[in-house]
Amino acid sequence: MNQKALQFIRNVCYAMGANVSRIMTTFCLMLLLPRLLSVEDYSYWQLYGFYGIYLSHSSIGWCEGTYLKYGGRAYDCLDKRVMASQFWGLALYEALFMWAVFLLFTPMMTEAPKIEALVLSLVFTWFYILRYQVQTILQAVGYIRGYAGLYTGERILNFILVLLCLAAGKHSFGMIASMEILSNALVLFYGLWQCRDLLFQRLLPLKMAFEETKELIGMGYKLTLAGLASQLIIGIVRFAIEQRWGTIAFGKISLSLSMANMLITCIGAVSIVLFPLLRNVDKETMENAYKPVRRGLTMLMFGFLLFYQPVRVLLGLWLPQYADSIRYLAILFPLCIYETRNTAIVWTYLKALRKEGDIMKANVVMVVVSAAITLFTVGICKNLEMAVISIVVLYAIRAVYTEEILLGRMSVRMGWDYVKEGVLTAVFIASSWLLPGGAAFIVYFGVYMMYLWTERERLKNSVDVWKQWMIRDGRQK
Repeated sequence: MNQKALQFIRNVCYAMGANVSRIMTTFCLMLLLPRLLSVEDYSYWQLYGFYGIYLSHSSIGWCEGTYLKYGGRAYDCLDKRVMASQFWGLALYEALFMWAVFLLFTPMMTEAPKIEALVLSLVFTWFYILRYQVQTILQAVGYIRGYAGLYTGERILNFILVLLCLAAGKHSFGMIASMEILSNALVLFYGLWQCRDLLFQRLLPLKMAFEETKELIGMGYKLTLAGLASQLIIGIVRFAIEQRWGTIAFGKISLSLSMANMLITCIGAVSIVLFPLLRNVDKETMENAYKPVRRGLTMLMFGFLLFYQPVRVLLGLWLPQYADSIRYLAILFPLCIYETRNTAIVWTYLKALRKEGDIMKANVVMVVVSAAITLFTVGICKNLEMAVISIVVLYAIRAVYTEEILLGRMSVRMGWDYVKEGVLTAVFIASSWLLPGGAAFIVYFGVYMMYLWTERERLKNSVDVWKQWMIRDGRQK
């Protein structure tokens, strides 16, 4: 195995390790905070997070444009004055934006805790976006070790500070949010020190800096809109569930989704490494690598579903009061397959081909489809199980639709792959929902082994092609 392949494996390990740290710390806090905070404080903590989700898109594609333009370049080849000007320009813009939001919305609020939640979220978002921009630069140039260090450091530091806060008896949502702000601020300062030779430079004249900003936002705004639309696809369903069946049902579904998203986050780390690599190879090499990468990840993800039954038993013992949430995992776990593949491979390929507009188009279309399906399952049928199943259906439709857009730009066809994957998904959901745990495991295990057997030659070929692709020196663009 040559040095290029070894470096790729190291980068994947760094990226996976960073996401595992996020999974572990998020999972622990997910179990601790509802137990130790009052219902009121936990609700305002969720409100603080809700504000942050939407405020984090205020960069309007600035960070994403940086990633798209400079992805695949070497760190030493970056124009230091350009990068410094963009970073500090982003800092100034975000400060003005947060101040404008504060002046606009706080007069409309009558409850002091809501104002506190908004203010804390505004402060957090400023530090978060700047830290994210530093991480974006490191990720774009392929310095995954530095990227992972910042990412992991923030999560672990936040976890430690929250634990200290809880141990000291500070069980208010304001203190917990302040710990998250502090951890982001400290890691941002460390990131600035890491990139001090790049970000502390004489700035460009205002006109030149503004032209670069226009270019970056023009490249990245579609990804930002795509991200907003992506959140709305599932957000519409969740909002409808809360309106129809109340907060408790909403919370149970949200807990299941959070657990499924942990796996998506971990496996999705492949895209962090894959994008800079794809930017440096020709289109023919990308097309030859597509099916091997896709097949390998798909088979791996369907294999992960074998762990559902042991996880269900362990979670049932640990959280007996959330038995319904754990049961819903049988329906929601398969969404990991479609969402992970979509994020890690399809979106990464479209970004490398500079077709981020296709991502936005697919997500906007799926928002309309989500609204229509939700109207039917919740508004007309009033069936909670159908509404939950619709979440997986929406992810599957989006994955296939987005992939077909990508395949239309390459000479690659999937054929019966969609059918086989749909059958495996249906068998898993039906057996897990209708059969006892042991029987469900045996049924799915048997079908999965049959699937691997029928795919054995293609899998072997995929491994061979992957090895050749890794060894081959991609033609530089």
